[in-house]
Amino acid sequence: MALSTASAIRDRARVILAAIDPVSLLGDRFRDFRNEGTADFREWAEANAPGAFRRYQIRDVGTDEMPLVSNTVHELHRMTLEVVVAYPQSHRYGDDNAMDRDRVIDEDWDYICFNLGHTGRVHFFSGHDCTPLGFTSKTVERGDVCDFLVAEFEYEYQRALAVGGLASGVGGPP
Repeated sequence: MALSTASAIRDRARVILAAIDPVSLLGDRFRDFRNEGTADFREWAEANAPGAFRRYQIRDVGTDEMPLVSNTVHELHRMTLEVVVAYPQSHRYGDDNAMDRDRVIDEDWDYICFNLGHTGRVHFFSGHDCTPLGFTSKTVERGDVCDFLVAEFEYEYQRALAVGGLASGVGGPP
């Protein structure tokens, strides 16, 4: 049984998204946000629109809940990753401006969903083994100077329970 962690799955999703070849505007690939400072991606993109095109952030936004299954050695967990991709409101998409921007967002979404969603299982193996369950939501948020593709994807994975750090002198026979 392969085990994983939430951070390994998140980091794998970041690598996968960076490797996607866009259909339109081929010279502008997806670029991972550096998560500096407060890591407020939307604020950064709004302040740096010319450099924000296809810049993305992926973060674990799930809450820690009781495991789906536990045998005191391994547990089955679910996690939710939020994927946010920025698209500056500029002329770079074509003569129809916002309509062409929407077309590029839709094209990118098809590839993102295919590679990170339930059909992307082939990308998650070994040290980041998990089962992609698909996306739970997809929206386009309109900012002041950028549009943002925002999607949440769910994953299920086996996690090893921590065996260190046991409380000494608590419970059990003296």
